[in-house]
Amino acid sequence: CSTKQIETRLTPLGATAIEDMLQDHVKDTVAVLASDASRKFFLDCGIKCWLVTGDQLHTALHISENCSLLSPDHPEQVFYVNGTTREDVFQQIAAFHDRVQQEGSFSPPSSPSDASSLTVVVSGYALTLCMSEEASPSTPPPEQFFADAVQCKSAICYRITPKQKVLAVRRRHF
Repeated sequence: CSTKQIETRLTPLGATAIEDMLQDHVKDTVAVLASDASRKFFLDCGIKCWLVTGDQLHTALHISENCSLLSPDHPEQVFYVNGTTREDVFQQIAAFHDRVQQEGSFSPPSSPSDASSLTVVVSGYALTLCMSEEASPSTPPPEQFFADAVQCKSAICYRITPKQKVLAVRRRHF
């Protein structure tokens, strides 16, 4: 017996929503960590802030803005790797690599690259392909994607499964 057979001719009597609030002090803590002074300190130490969540893109971006990981005033500093096909994702990975290389070439060797002002936003599907050994010949290898990503100010990974989190950590990419 399927729900299509049972749930027929129903009239909704009401609806409810629950706001999934950030835990206490998360917003303030991440905002301090993302401030210019702290950011320089963390960049100098090689520490990056990544948001890895199972939430949808809109929610992940909203959380990132609330925590000052992402500035809505600078959409040009956000690079999306979120294609819906393998070809789209591999093209975005290659374009992301080119952008990081291009922006990094404008800075002196002793300073953080201009790529450190970028935020990369990666979907769960794209992350799966980024970790895949079956990349296209024109796409940088998976290790290069993560090397490029850690040069960025931050990374926002959304629609990430618990298994993807484990695989990424085991590969020591995060």
